[in-house]
Amino acid sequence: MKNEFNLIRTKLIAPIPRKNYIKREGIINELKNIFDYKITIVKGAAGSGKSTLLSSFIKDKKLKHVKWINLDSENNEIYSFWYYFIEAISDYLPGKSEKLINNLNGMANSEEILEIISYMINKLCIEEDILIVFDDYHHIKDKNLNLTVKYLIKYSPQNVHYAFLTREEFPIYLGELRVRDELLEINETELRFSKAECSDFMHNTLKLDISEEDMNKIFNISEGWIGGLQFTALALKNKGHIEKINVLNKYVIEYLTEEILKGLNSRESKFLIKTSILKYFNSDLTDYVLEITDSTDIINSLVDKNLFIITLNEEENVFRYHHLFNEFLNISFNKLAEEEKKVLHLRAYNFLKENGDVNESIRHLFSIKAYEKAIPLIEKNISDPKSWIHMKELPLENLITSNELIVQRIFYHFSNLQVDECKDIINYIEKNGSREAKSLANMSKIYVYNYCSGVKEEDLKLVEKLKLSEITKAVIYLNMQPIFLSKNEYEKVIKYAVEADKIAKKHNMFFLSVFAKCQIAIILEDMGEYSKVMDKYKDIKILTDKSGFNGAYKSLYYLGVAGIYMKRYEIAKSEKCLKLAAEKIGQKHAFTKPGIIYNEMELRFIKHEFEEGKKIVDGLSKIYVDSFIPLQICTAEFRYMLPMKFYQKEDLHQFKSMFEKEKNYGKYIRPEDKIVYSRVLYLLSEKHEAIKTLDEVLEFCRKYSIITNLIDGIIVKIMLLKEDFELKKREIYNLLRESLHYSIKNEYLRVYVIEGKPLLNLIKKLKNDKNIELTSKEKEFIQKIIDIEEPNETKKDELLSEREKEVLSVLCEGHSNKEIGEILNISLATVKTHILNIYSKLQVSNRVQAVEKAKKVGLK
Repeated sequence: MKNEFNLIRTKLIAPIPRKNYIKREGIINELKNIFDYKITIVKGAAGSGKSTLLSSFIKDKKLKHVKWINLDSENNEIYSFWYYFIEAISDYLPGKSEKLINNLNGMANSEEILEIISYMINKLCIEEDILIVFDDYHHIKDKNLNLTVKYLIKYSPQNVHYAFLTREEFPIYLGELRVRDELLEINETELRFSKAECSDFMHNTLKLDISEEDMNKIFNISEGWIGGLQFTALALKNKGHIEKINVLNKYVIEYLTEEILKGLNSRESKFLIKTSILKYFNSDLTDYVLEITDSTDIINSLVDKNLFIITLNEEENVFRYHHLFNEFLNISFNKLAEEEKKVLHLRAYNFLKENGDVNESIRHLFSIKAYEKAIPLIEKNISDPKSWIHMKELPLENLITSNELIVQRIFYHFSNLQVDECKDIINYIEKNGSREAKSLANMSKIYVYNYCSGVKEEDLKLVEKLKLSEITKAVIYLNMQPIFLSKNEYEKVIKYAVEADKIAKKHNMFFLSVFAKCQIAIILEDMGEYSKVMDKYKDIKILTDKSGFNGAYKSLYYLGVAGIYMKRYEIAKSEKCLKLAAEKIGQKHAFTKPGIIYNEMELRFIKHEFEEGKKIVDGLSKIYVDSFIPLQICTAEFRYMLPMKFYQKEDLHQFKSMFEKEKNYGKYIRPEDKIVYSRVLYLLSEKHEAIKTLDEVLEFCRKYSIITNLIDGIIVKIMLLKEDFELKKREIYNLLRESLHYSIKNEYLRVYVIEGKPLLNLIKKLKNDKNIELTSKEKEFIQKIIDIEEPNETKKDELLSEREKEVLSVLCEGHSNKEIGEILNISLATVKTHILNIYSKLQVSNRVQAVEKAKKVGLK
């Protein structure tokens, strides 16, 4: 018969106070105002009564909206910890907890947990006070995990309160809360029993008939430490010898444990020792593990003897041992014969597996190093964040036997910024792995080492044939992009991103779906399909709106749209989107912040704010000095600086050296990198090689419809050929019309603005050439370029409507929106609409810029 009670539930249940527990009025008075504090810290040694204190207080005060999480060493892992937190507060996440857990599994980076935390924080904002207790928080030592808990504390609403029970110093700085008197701290000294409480505990709780002399002896030895009181008293009750004990330490506690066990009958002592491997138990589980039928009687007898057994659920009779007692029982367990220990763990594994607690069953296999038996279970449950702690602890010699776990383990470490661990695995596989494992290692180098020259065609074919779970395949698909780009297989990038998106939708994994859509949008942008790109980003916006994750993932929408507006030279809209993107992420998310900074850099250059742009370049280059990104940054910088002659010859040599070094290392070189490289070669008088390189890029872009790069490349070639205009006139005009043809569809204007007057002069020559008949679309597009480059030449009457001119005139006098409405006798909403239109038509984003532009074009 299946026992549905499992570890998930035991970890979320507060321990039930024992019968006749001591009501400690002194400390209770401190706790009675617990909802006045944001954080309560109860710090004390094992067995000092931390859990009993808080659980009894909660019971006595009949507090509602209390959530309790029992932590252990396996929760010292970001995904496992937050999995249980989601489970704990599921009452406040109606219909969403399963989706959040799926998203937790689909995260590409541990920082993304902040999105989930932000979502949960919003859901916890209710009228009633909520208390969330983290028991045994001393197990949580991971720095990144503690940073996420710090974030939870910082941004939680006033109605949410947290209690941390720990043996050690709390690892998160709480100075600000202490200053604001929002921190309640109860230390070990306060937890110690007084002599009167000690006497009460002995007589009324433990029901011991003990002399005053022994009472004083026990109190003096224990110094009020509750665990020590109980160990000593029970040893004494069982005729243990305590006369020579003057102090309590781990050796004395081990001795007292043995004395307690000696006072029990054989069946009881064996039961305690052999079941000490269980994190929780009931009679069904212990009957099976020990192959007996009287577990219920033994458990009842031990509970009656007050033997450190904590009741987890009275109705279902589920128990666990006190952690301190369990530690010393384990010492006795380890003295058993190896074969007996193995049999007990295997029986525990079988029962727990059959009853649905797979992760606890895996723990028993790990205890006896039965890794081969554990691997299929971990693979089967790889979508469960609770299983990742086992995957992480799997020895490399066993890990490399599982293709599924190789991918997941490397990606896990990479997601947690543990690059050295990734490299260790790859190096181990290269020395000891199978052909399949080596192919997977080669694939991993794409994101671990930032290059893909080691990936061979046979690797791709082999990986595609491997039997992997859908989720693992989705992870691989999204990380194969650089390989296909390096092989000019753009259609495969989209194909596999679409496949990954399907898997993400099937498994309700929001984050994977967002990244898949982003990959598709990036390729479509390179292909010049800006309208389709905007549609794809709108899909991302809809997805984020539905999910409730409106932080970093909404910023991806604004970031992507800002890039398109920049290419269309809609500067005001681009600036607005970048501002919204920055507001959405704040300072939280490193994985989107660089994108915003990168776009800010481009924006500065396109507005001819070169010094500001250069500062951003220098900052980004320092941050990403050890990756492939510096080349991308320098390419963006030189794209703007070269046409404006804002460079030194030394800069050209440095770029050339960086480009050739990256190429020789086998790292992926983008078409835009090659375009800038060809221009650098030309400026360094390597003209033949420059034109040859550029023609190769243009041929590639035409072949694979990489339209944005094609237009950029064509324009650069025109600028290189213009030195021999009369000789190259026909070729230049043909290239110009080709670039116009591709630019018109999606209104790509950026490159024409970058090149400025020298290109405009060529365009004017084309426009005025009597032998060339331009289409109406070509003429309209050329006029847009002229309007941007020579706004003074644009007829003022065509630029703004009469009413917009009136609004602009009053605005230039320094009046507020409200005052403009009153002066012109129009509504405030109408004023705002006119001002937005003015900003758009003048290509500005604020009042100061509008006034300056009005002066420049003669509107003021």
